[in-house]
Amino acid sequence: MADYLDRYAPRLERWMQLRTPRWLRGTIDCRTAARAALADCLPPGGRCHGVAEEVAFVERARAQAQDRLARAACRASDSLGEATETEGVLGVDSMRATDVSSHLLQRYDAALTHLGRADREAIILRLELGLPWAEVVTLLEKPSAPAAKMAVCRALVRLAREMAA
Repeated sequence: MADYLDRYAPRLERWMQLRTPRWLRGTIDCRTAARAALADCLPPGGRCHGVAEEVAFVERARAQAQDRLARAACRASDSLGEATETEGVLGVDSMRATDVSSHLLQRYDAALTHLGRADREAIILRLELGLPWAEVVTLLEKPSAPAAKMAVCRALVRLAREMAA
């Protein structure tokens, strides 16, 4: 278990920090949330048996972290909305400024779900979690780093097409 937490927690924490809107950053501890998401998704016995199970674990943890961010955003926006009606709190203006980026993020997430499993895994492992190419090669079960890079590039082209549709 400690092996997976050590390997994936910093990456998932960074991913959560990049996904957290400015107005929400003071209300969520990404380090704790990332570790909790990983711990919640560990298979029985705390070990993945095989590459496919490890990739599935990473995807479940990412989805769990995304869900934690969404719940925190709902709680924070509810409290900000109530406060702005009475006090005019700063923060809601910055929340409105993120509408464009949140719309793009929603389109990205929707397009990602429409991709095939291999393309989705390639994008999540390399771009979202920033795993080194050596780990991407292993987890995608590719013969070499150039093959993994090509798989990621092709997945990104498919993602761009899906987002444009």
